[in-house]
Amino acid sequence: MDKLFPKNANNDYDFNKVIVYIFYFLTVVTIGRSLIHIFAPDGGANTIATIIRFDGNPDPIM
Repeated sequence: MDKLFPKNANNDYDFNKVIVYIFYFLTVVTIGRSLIHIFAPDGGANTIATIIRFDGNPDPIM
C-alpha cells in the first residue's frame, strides 16, 4: 500500500519508463480517434463504425 499511498508525497517516482511510452502511445491513439470523429463528414458513423446512414428529405430516421 505504500506504493499507492506513500507516507511522504513528493515528485519522485520509481517506475519503468516503458509505462510512460505506453501512456504516450495511448494518448496519441485516443486523440487521433477523437479528431476523426470531430472532422469526419459523417462523424465517423460509417467510416469507423460502418453504420449505414440513409439520406433523404425528410430525414428517414425521424
